[in-house]
Amino acid sequence: MQIEPTRLSHVVGAGIEKATGTPPASEAAAASGTQGAQPAAAPEGADRLALSQQAAEVRAAHEALAALPDTRAELVSRLKGEVAAGTYQVNPDAIAEKMVP
Repeated sequence: MQIEPTRLSHVVGAGIEKATGTPPASEAAAASGTQGAQPAAAPEGADRLALSQQAAEVRAAHEALAALPDTRAELVSRLKGEVAAGTYQVNPDAIAEKMVP
């Protein structure tokens, strides 16, 4: 399987926007007109690191995912309450539908 870089940026961008509610860095740069901006020159002899736009988007996606909680606390709390009260109902039809496409 081969991943196309253009498709990856769309997937990552959609994930960033969904997780954070803000567009990915490339869309924000395009909107502000800074996409082609050059970084400040480093002093002579200094080490430099230049990351691609895709690397910046992947980093932003990773940070956005790291900020999300591992569990949905409100759902867990509600289900715990239903189980404790004895009102939790299992719907076997819904489970079967999800198991068998």
